[in-house]
Amino acid sequence: MARTGRPPKPTRLKVVTGNPGKRKLNDDEPAYDPLDLSVPPENLSGTAKEIWEEYGPELQASKVLTVVDAHNFRAFCINYDLWDRAATKLLEGSTADFTEETMQGGSKKNPLISAYNDFQRNWERLGGLLGLDPSSRTRLQVPGTRGKDNPYGKRRRSS
Repeated sequence: MARTGRPPKPTRLKVVTGNPGKRKLNDDEPAYDPLDLSVPPENLSGTAKEIWEEYGPELQASKVLTVVDAHNFRAFCINYDLWDRAATKLLEGSTADFTEETMQGGSKKNPLISAYNDFQRNWERLGGLLGLDPSSRTRLQVPGTRGKDNPYGKRRRSS
């Protein structure tokens, strides 16, 4: 079942920016190790590597992203690079890489672009279901993590 509306703000951001609606915060949101963005992956190149190096320090300083978000940031960088390359091709007036000739002599969108977009949507959807991005983590609850070390966390029954 698809969720509608704006994705929820991560609890960590609600704590920092405030919770004007005074809604209950998810105290059982899973916590992962911070993401080290100091070194881009070896297979990033061009604009993707530049974006990693430009945005990486800011994202790392915010401490919002964790190790399970690495693929999201990597995909962001790659998609920005692809967008930049497409924009360059379009500005040059060449669409040879983005279209192919049909048997009737016309042109159609390159099927590799459609496949790439389909794969991207699939992993984004699955990643969201698994809580692999900050917004979807707010919907997850990890039982047993709240008040685990709090000796006063258990309620006593009065006789």
